[in-house]
Amino acid sequence: MHLLAIADTLSHFSADVMDKLAQANAAMNPVAASVLGESGGYATATAGVETIDECGLRFLMAMKQHEYLLLCLPIKQRQQLRIKGLSSAHVIWATHSDTENELLNAVPAMQKTNFVWDDLRGIGAAWWLKNQASLRICVEKVRPNQ
Repeated sequence: MHLLAIADTLSHFSADVMDKLAQANAAMNPVAASVLGESGGYATATAGVETIDECGLRFLMAMKQHEYLLLCLPIKQRQQLRIKGLSSAHVIWATHSDTENELLNAVPAMQKTNFVWDDLRGIGAAWWLKNQASLRICVEKVRPNQ
């Protein structure tokens, strides 16, 4: 099941995004200093359709895999995964991302008309939402359903 989840996750991202992720992985490996003096930022936003930085992209991939597993696992394992939520190792990537609004818009729970706080708690939204306006929008959408 986990391999199917990874395959489904990778199918949601274009080749261009995967190239950016590969470049981000290469950038994190220690390499000798460049002669030209070019230095890429750790969490810089990219241009184009995908405006999510590398940290946000890592979080989105983990979130997509988590959502897929919630759909495909047997009921008992699904309940355990829902209670456990997304790993804190993945939530940290969202915390380091500078594209909070884009991440929030990509959360499937935000697309629903009626969702509960457990949907956002499962992906650790309380840890990576830094903007008070974004948090207010989430709470206002949750309030009628609680």
